[in-house]
Amino acid sequence: MYKVLLVDTDPDTVGILQEAFEKVRIARFVINETAIHHAMEVMSDDTPDLIMISADNQEDEALRLVQEVRLSQHPKCLPVIFLLPETTEITLKEKAFDAGADHLIMKPLQIPELATAI
Repeated sequence: MYKVLLVDTDPDTVGILQEAFEKVRIARFVINETAIHHAMEVMSDDTPDLIMISADNQEDEALRLVQEVRLSQHPKCLPVIFLLPETTEITLKEKAFDAGADHLIMKPLQIPELATAI
Protein backbone atom coordinates (compact mmCIF):
# COMPACT_ATOMS: atom_id res chain seq x y z
CA MET A 1 0.00 0.00 0.00
CA TYR A 2 1.22 3.49 -0.81
CA LYS A 3 1.73 6.17 1.82
CA VAL A 4 0.20 9.57 1.15
CA LEU A 5 1.01 12.82 2.90
CA LEU A 6 -1.97 15.14 2.63
CA VAL A 7 -1.40 18.79 3.50
CA ASP A 8 -4.86 20.34 3.64
CA THR A 9 -6.98 22.34 6.08
CA ASP A 10 -10.34 21.54 4.49
CA PRO A 11 -12.09 18.73 6.40
CA ASP A 12 -14.37 17.97 3.42
CA THR A 13 -11.43 17.38 1.11
CA VAL A 14 -9.66 15.29 3.73
CA GLY A 15 -12.77 13.13 4.20
CA ILE A 16 -13.28 12.62 0.47
CA LEU A 17 -9.65 11.66 -0.09
CA GLN A 18 -9.46 9.33 2.89
CA GLU A 19 -12.63 7.55 1.85
CA ALA A 20 -11.55 7.25 -1.79
CA PHE A 21 -8.11 5.87 -0.97
CA GLU A 22 -9.35 3.46 1.65
CA LYS A 23 -12.17 2.24 -0.59
CA VAL A 24 -9.84 1.17 -3.37
CA ARG A 25 -7.12 0.16 -0.91
CA ILE A 26 -4.31 1.78 -2.84
CA ALA A 27 -3.05 4.09 -0.16
CA ARG A 28 -3.04 5.00 3.49
CA PHE A 29 -2.42 8.41 4.92
CA VAL A 30 0.84 8.92 6.72
CA ILE A 31 -0.71 11.96 8.27
CA ASN A 32 -3.13 14.70 7.46
CA GLU A 33 -1.01 17.74 8.21
CA THR A 34 -2.94 20.99 8.32
CA ALA A 35 0.11 23.19 8.81
CA ILE A 36 2.21 23.48 5.69
CA HIS A 37 5.30 24.46 7.67
CA HIS A 38 5.20 21.14 9.56
CA ALA A 39 5.03 18.93 6.47
CA MET A 40 8.80 18.68 5.94
CA GLU A 41 9.19 17.66 9.57
CA VAL A 42 6.57 14.95 9.09
CA MET A 43 8.39 13.72 5.99
CA SER A 44 11.63 13.33 7.88
CA ASP A 45 9.92 10.75 10.11
CA ASP A 46 8.10 8.82 7.40
CA THR A 47 8.76 9.47 3.70
CA PRO A 48 5.52 9.22 1.73
CA ASP A 49 5.06 7.79 -1.76
CA LEU A 50 2.87 10.73 -2.76
CA ILE A 51 2.34 14.27 -1.47
CA MET A 52 -0.90 16.14 -1.98
CA ILE A 53 -0.80 19.84 -1.10
CA SER A 54 -3.75 22.18 -0.98
CA ALA A 55 -3.04 25.82 -1.69
CA ASP A 56 -6.24 27.17 -0.15
CA ASN A 57 -5.41 30.55 1.41
CA GLN A 58 -1.73 29.59 1.80
CA GLU A 59 -0.46 29.84 -1.76
CA ASP A 60 3.03 31.13 -1.00
CA GLU A 61 3.62 28.55 1.74
CA ALA A 62 2.34 25.73 -0.47
CA LEU A 63 4.64 26.76 -3.31
CA ARG A 64 7.56 26.99 -0.90
CA LEU A 65 6.81 23.47 0.37
CA VAL A 66 6.93 22.05 -3.16
CA GLN A 67 10.27 23.78 -3.71
CA GLU A 68 11.63 22.43 -0.42
CA VAL A 69 10.56 18.91 -1.34
CA ARG A 70 12.33 19.19 -4.69
CA LEU A 71 15.52 20.54 -3.07
CA SER A 72 15.49 18.08 -0.19
CA GLN A 73 17.08 14.68 0.06
CA HIS A 74 13.75 13.00 -0.62
CA PRO A 75 13.60 11.14 -3.92
CA LYS A 76 13.37 13.52 -6.85
CA CYS A 77 10.73 11.25 -8.34
CA LEU A 78 8.42 11.73 -5.33
CA PRO A 79 5.16 12.83 -6.95
CA VAL A 80 3.56 16.05 -5.77
CA ILE A 81 -0.06 16.85 -6.60
CA PHE A 82 -1.30 20.39 -6.03
CA LEU A 83 -4.97 20.80 -5.05
CA LEU A 84 -6.35 24.15 -6.18
CA PRO A 85 -9.70 25.91 -5.99
CA GLU A 86 -11.60 25.92 -9.27
CA THR A 87 -11.28 29.71 -9.43
CA THR A 88 -7.47 29.63 -9.39
CA GLU A 89 -5.76 32.04 -11.74
CA ILE A 90 -3.50 30.76 -14.49
CA THR A 91 -0.44 32.38 -12.87
CA LEU A 92 -0.76 30.23 -9.73
CA LYS A 93 -1.08 27.11 -11.87
CA GLU A 94 2.11 28.08 -13.69
CA LYS A 95 3.87 28.82 -10.39
CA ALA A 96 2.86 25.39 -9.05
CA PHE A 97 4.48 23.66 -12.03
CA ASP A 98 7.51 25.94 -11.83
CA ALA A 99 7.92 25.04 -8.15
CA GLY A 100 7.94 21.35 -9.02
CA ALA A 101 4.36 20.08 -8.85
CA ASP A 102 3.73 17.09 -11.08
CA HIS A 103 -0.01 17.47 -11.43
CA LEU A 104 -2.84 19.88 -10.57
CA ILE A 105 -6.30 18.83 -9.45
CA MET A 106 -9.05 21.35 -9.13
CA LYS A 107 -11.47 21.48 -6.20
CA PRO A 108 -14.15 20.38 -5.72
CA LEU A 109 -12.51 17.01 -6.17
CA GLN A 110 -13.74 14.60 -8.80
CA ILE A 111 -12.81 11.03 -7.93
CA PRO A 112 -12.25 9.90 -11.57
CA GLU A 113 -9.81 12.79 -12.12
CA LEU A 114 -8.06 11.93 -8.86
CA ALA A 115 -7.75 8.27 -9.85
CA THR A 116 -6.25 9.24 -13.22
CA ALA A 117 -3.72 11.55 -11.57
CA ILE A 118 -2.54 8.89 -9.15
